[in-house]
Amino acid sequence: MIFKLALRRLLRSPLYAGGLIALLALGIGSATALLTLVDAICFRTLDAPHPEQLVRFAQLASAPRPQTEFPRLFFDALRDRSTDFSSVAAQLDEEVVLSKPAPSAQIHVHLVTPQFFSMFAVPALYGRTLLPADENNSSESPPAVLSYPFWKSRFNADPRALGQTISLNGHPFVVVGVMPPAFTGISADTTPEVRVPFRALPLLASNPAEIVNPFLTIAARLKPGVPLAAAQASTLAIWRPAIAAYWTQQARSGDWAKQNLADDLRLGIQVVSNARGASMLRDRYGVGWILLGVFALILVVLLCANLATIMLARNAADAGGIAVRLALGASRAHVLRLLLSESASLAAVGGAAGIVLGYLLIPFLLAALPPLRDFTTSHLSIALFVGHDARPSLIGILLTAGAFLGFGLAPALHSSRLPLTAGLKSRHVSQRMGAQRRLLALQIAICTVLLGCSGLLVRTLAQLRTLDPGFDAARIVSFTVNPGLVGYTPDQANRLRQQLTTRVAQLPGVDSVATSRIPLMRGSGLKMTVAPVGTTVSADEPLNVSFDSVSANYFQAMGIRLIEGRTFLETPQARADKVSDAVVNQAFVRRFFPAVDPLRRHFGPRGDDGFVIVGVVTDSKFRSLREPLLPVMYADDSFPANDRVVLYVRSATRPVALIEPVRKVFSALDPQLPVSDAETLTQELDASVAAERLNARLASAFALFAAILAGLGLYGLMALVVTQKRRTLAIHLAVGAPRASLAGLVLREFVAAIALGAAAGLLAVLFLASSIRSLLYGVPPVGPVSILTPACGVALVALLASLGPLLTAARVDPTAALHDE
Repeated sequence: MIFKLALRRLLRSPLYAGGLIALLALGIGSATALLTLVDAICFRTLDAPHPEQLVRFAQLASAPRPQTEFPRLFFDALRDRSTDFSSVAAQLDEEVVLSKPAPSAQIHVHLVTPQFFSMFAVPALYGRTLLPADENNSSESPPAVLSYPFWKSRFNADPRALGQTISLNGHPFVVVGVMPPAFTGISADTTPEVRVPFRALPLLASNPAEIVNPFLTIAARLKPGVPLAAAQASTLAIWRPAIAAYWTQQARSGDWAKQNLADDLRLGIQVVSNARGASMLRDRYGVGWILLGVFALILVVLLCANLATIMLARNAADAGGIAVRLALGASRAHVLRLLLSESASLAAVGGAAGIVLGYLLIPFLLAALPPLRDFTTSHLSIALFVGHDARPSLIGILLTAGAFLGFGLAPALHSSRLPLTAGLKSRHVSQRMGAQRRLLALQIAICTVLLGCSGLLVRTLAQLRTLDPGFDAARIVSFTVNPGLVGYTPDQANRLRQQLTTRVAQLPGVDSVATSRIPLMRGSGLKMTVAPVGTTVSADEPLNVSFDSVSANYFQAMGIRLIEGRTFLETPQARADKVSDAVVNQAFVRRFFPAVDPLRRHFGPRGDDGFVIVGVVTDSKFRSLREPLLPVMYADDSFPANDRVVLYVRSATRPVALIEPVRKVFSALDPQLPVSDAETLTQELDASVAAERLNARLASAFALFAAILAGLGLYGLMALVVTQKRRTLAIHLAVGAPRASLAGLVLREFVAAIALGAAAGLLAVLFLASSIRSLLYGVPPVGPVSILTPACGVALVALLASLGPLLTAARVDPTAALHDE
């Protein structure tokens, strides 16, 4: 009965009810979608039985990144000797060429040991997983298990893919299973396209050395009741003799084996919980995602404060009706239940609409995720299974319940305690608005925080976009191939590179063509430790120089200026001293030869002789726009090699117009050779700031919504004050007060609340700015602009929100107002 009465009251004000439901749906929907994604990236456990028992192995303190791959010898020792794990498994990531089904493409394949799938205990969606017997089967067509995204894209999600043959590096594999969409293995957010038995390594290895000494990513499942600390101690006891035996076997290769052994014994090995899976998104962008999640929660709090303000204003306007109910015998508990029923009805409808909106928004957020690349800069498939289960519904229900308590309880309690006499006289007596002013101050504070933080993120993105990378990105398009994956020898690959550059250079619209081994702006690259000849280098000296091998005309094609000396010769000449020519950038000179002429200076790995400087070029960005200008050395890439080749084509017109003509040249030379990353350098630059762009856009959307909510709250309260003070305003006009003075009568109700909220918000911005320093670039977290931006934003919101009520107050007709009273 009480809900029917509450619904009738809401239906008598359809605009009021519809507006509140729309605000609830928008706020809860956007927060639900974002919090679902934050949960999936940062907090969700792997979809496997007892994920708390899953662990992996790493050297977390190693440089330049945590080491997660270890010799096969250690895996064998751990599998055979450990008593703390119920199963130990490993995987090896290989890039291979998929030629069947067409078209040809470069994909990731994981070679897994026999216990891999049994360790996770996740059944296949179709068919079966790999079994221990598959490792010993000597059939010419090994079995293969497909990931769900690959099966969906290459086989159109057809269950008849089972039994079909795929071709990897020219070798046939039989599809025996398809994994569920939520299964990603050791990782939480990436997955290989295909998994095959480890015995297929000789068929797929791109480097023959991997067959003899493969380095594996190792995972295990703890036995029930075994604590992580005990597993850590026993693993370390197995690690020391195993790694010593491995490096002793490599000792004949040189002193570097002794150094690696010392480093491994010093660093040890850590057993890390893998309940949430290894995550590149979490490791690289976790701080930003958690910040956006906090923004979403703050937005819900702001929404609650706004709705509470609106409901307080409505209840104040209906004070007479509430007082009449009390006068006719209704209890205050009845009035409280009535008002709570109204809030519950609004929350239920708005929350349900918000949950539906959240499900609809999740795919757009997934599409906006920054691209991921591995250590070799190859693209990785993001495999986040989000929005296909009950998690968004649960998050939406929790947000709805919180919103109901936030905007429904306090206004209902406040209005149900209305003094009867004041309520019956409410037509003539203005209500005290202390609660409304406090809520308004909270809204202004939250709005200030979101405006301030979003301003920092937007300025960071703008700073990165206007940054000069040091090369002419606007006119260059790049292509990446790896001839070694399709069986090219070094000499064959070298001839292919020469044929490519010759034919592409003859295409209309091509200014110049160059090659390199390491692609720019893809977040990774080679580093080494070098020093001038004769310089003593500490054993723990960090990797101090980026390294690339480039063709003779690389600098001309890229728009990198030569400052002194020369670049590489088109036909390299043998040197009597057996050192190699090197071109270095200005940062290299500042680091190693700051006070001398760098030309003809010798340097090499850890102070040995190996390179001589023949030229100096201008500084340019290497891995990303965020990376500072670090020392870079360039070597000549004319020597034969069958690994990756990056082709850079400088266009005289639009570089994107050259993509298809160059692809045809590749196809004409070898149709089986897959071309990846055919993109303009402008696109590469844009992709390198994808995370910053996503952060700035989402934060700006939240800040805009917060500004709208704060403006609506201020507008509603000022309109209510103007209505309540209509008689007072009329009296002021009747006794001769100028109309301009009426604005002061209205504004003085809110100036203190606005100022207090803005001050509290600015203090919060200063506090948060330091905690998000890692997300900023070229923007001081604390400074005049950081303070003035949110302050001016709040001032603009207050100005726009107050214009309507102030104009209404200025147009009050004293005769009509006093006559009505």
